[in-house]
Amino acid sequence: MWNGVFGGAAAGAMLGLRLGKLPVGVGAAAALAFTSAVVDTTGGHLKAGELFNDHQTPVRAIYPYPLRPYQAEEEE
Repeated sequence: MWNGVFGGAAAGAMLGLRLGKLPVGVGAAAALAFTSAVVDTTGGHLKAGELFNDHQTPVRAIYPYPLRPYQAEEEE
């Protein structure tokens, strides 16, 4: 987890250096570090739990198109 946090902070700092503005760098570093920590803590996926599930809305297919024959063979 900490590796991602430090990486996010470094990326935000680089953004601030690139733009030449310290407040942008500090804000971007904090935002990217926080986002990386949240993604690492949740196991690498951000998905709503039962709190937002009303069991009324149908699940949307991620890839609604039929697979081509060579794609179907790769998934097996």
